[in-house]
Amino acid sequence: MPEGTRSPGGDGSGPVNRMVTVVMADDHRLLRQCFAAVLAQNTGIQVLADVGTSDDAITACIQFHPDVALLDIDMPGLDSFEAARVIRSRSPKTRVIFLSAFTLDRYIESALGAGALGYVTKLEPPETVVRAIHAVAAGQCYFSPEVQSR
Repeated sequence: MPEGTRSPGGDGSGPVNRMVTVVMADDHRLLRQCFAAVLAQNTGIQVLADVGTSDDAITACIQFHPDVALLDIDMPGLDSFEAARVIRSRSPKTRVIFLSAFTLDRYIESALGAGALGYVTKLEPPETVVRAIHAVAAGQCYFSPEVQSR
């Protein structure tokens, strides 16, 4: 089982008040753990797994079928854009957000080509990522202003 895996919980309150579930993948453990701690604080988001490679993200998404996969662009393993395609094909209800320090046009175009509904820069405050996760889980798109301007 991938590192950082958590068992999914449920509050039994039904779809209106249910938690948004997330698999988070970034090769920087400190970032993952800090961000998972932020998300655990009354954000309505439950991190089911935090993993360090694209391959582990695929495995976790196939296992848990989260609402959202939050993927770093540059990780060990399979290319992150290809990983997003695999996740979307094997867990069709999972929506993808890319989280990256890079705002290069080719990355943004690749993210869109992989079917991502969100692209958030790592310069954003945690509250922005929380908003992005909720928006994408609801079927909306969310792009950081810096990404939108490109």
